[in-house]
Amino acid sequence: MKQLALGISPPPQPTLDNFVPGANAELVARLREFRAGDFPDVILYLWGEPGSGKSHLLRACGGPHAVDDVERLDEGSQIGLFNIINEARQSGGKVLVAGNAPPAQLPLREDLRSRLAWAG
Repeated sequence: MKQLALGISPPPQPTLDNFVPGANAELVARLREFRAGDFPDVILYLWGEPGSGKSHLLRACGGPHAVDDVERLDEGSQIGLFNIINEARQSGGKVLVAGNAPPAQLPLREDLRSRLAWAG
């Protein structure tokens, strides 16, 4: 009996180069600006259906202020994100956030929804 070697390896690290943008080429360009520090706004909010690549893009561009699945945040985490956004605004930082719907449709505190609506 001969044993066959299976070509199993871990998936590649998410990057902007290995993301298949489809109709989202403009989004990838904005994410490159964000990552380079050239993005003009404090917040960049990505939204789309599950499986659309939001998590891949957050891991590719994230950093300390990247929040995925914002719609799942509990009250305390929502307050924390609100404070992070305000701190970034004062310090010139950037915050990358992703969710499953436009900000106005998210089940979040009104003050956080309004901050996310600022996103470019």
